[in-house]
Amino acid sequence: MSWIESNSNTIKIIVCILFLLKGFGIIFLNYSFWDYVFVLLLFILGFKAVSFNEKYSKLILLYIFFLLLSCIYSWMYNEQRFYIVFFHSYTYLSIFFYFYLLNTKASSNSIEKVIEYVSIIFCLCYLLQYYIYPIIIFSGAEDETNITKYTYRMRMPGSICCYTLLLYGINKFLVQKKIIYVAYCILAMYVIIIQGFRSLVSLTILAVVLMIPFVTKKITLSIIIWITIGGAFFYALNNISLFQEKYEEMMRRTDKQQTFSNQDYIRWLSLDYYWNYQFSSPVEKIVGGGNPVDKTSEYYRDIEHAINFYGYYWVDLGIIGLSMVIGTPATLILIIIYILIMIGVKDTKYQYIRFTLFTVLAGSIFTSMELFRQGNILLLSLFMYMEYILKKEKKTIQLLS
Repeated sequence: MSWIESNSNTIKIIVCILFLLKGFGIIFLNYSFWDYVFVLLLFILGFKAVSFNEKYSKLILLYIFFLLLSCIYSWMYNEQRFYIVFFHSYTYLSIFFYFYLLNTKASSNSIEKVIEYVSIIFCLCYLLQYYIYPIIIFSGAEDETNITKYTYRMRMPGSICCYTLLLYGINKFLVQKKIIYVAYCILAMYVIIIQGFRSLVSLTILAVVLMIPFVTKKITLSIIIWITIGGAFFYALNNISLFQEKYEEMMRRTDKQQTFSNQDYIRWLSLDYYWNYQFSSPVEKIVGGGNPVDKTSEYYRDIEHAINFYGYYWVDLGIIGLSMVIGTPATLILIIIYILIMIGVKDTKYQYIRFTLFTVLAGSIFTSMELFRQGNILLLSLFMYMEYILKKEKKTIQLLS
């Protein structure tokens, strides 16, 4: 009981996040009406702490303003009902959770525990669904486009968690040398490989290599040592049948010329369609057409037709696709927030934050929607608050000394 009492703030935030993440897409929380509940809850939780004085506050409020503009444009010109577009933009509005964190006044240690535990729970839930499939607990397993007889590329809300856990484990192991963090790395890498994103696997490996000298402060020797250890680790993984199967699956997509060098690559065709036909208005290119969620609108039906008939997914265009929906200013502000956090986190103990965001941001330029996948913007608020509170705690220590 004493442990629970001393960690009550941490537990409260974890429970809140798991609920707002829809239990990582657990079936009974995945109905659309929950978006109304979650948006209202976000604003109730964070309203008291809304301020223009705290770091990131102005950017968040400006971002929400431009997001509202895209909803208004969608209502006026794309015939989507405003309240439907607004509430079903919950994924993008979840950045408001930052204000709730300000309200809790949680310490950096508390928030780091939240990041650690939520990331572990995500990975365990992903593996649970993988091993019990075709029994379905999480809605991501219902995706017949990405889960077939030959592939298993399930998406779950909060996908940033597996990259966080891998880099967190490596970062902490380099600093503390505790074997438990190796277990974290294995768990996270297991999930990353099963997900089967070619670009994100490559970027994750790059992030690990880049992060090591930032943590150890020894550039040449540390890189050689840890690349050797990492190479041996991946060689060992390659002898496991599951990893061989996932590697072959990724190579099959490459053999089918699913690369940017192919002019008929689906993403080039998708970009041409959405940029030149669907979002052809110059104003819409800036303001955004709004989240396509109102089934009564022609706008929604056109995009659904492009997805179902041609396989053109605007979300697969990454940041470019996002800018067409929520607008260029809102997208740029989101990118600026990512970059500010990356620049602001300087302590060697927290480099996993910088390189998790690097992986997600770089991977979303034109290949995936990890930057704005359901739940990831909510989790971004944790990293925002972490960077903010670390600087605040550092200033307090300096004043006391």
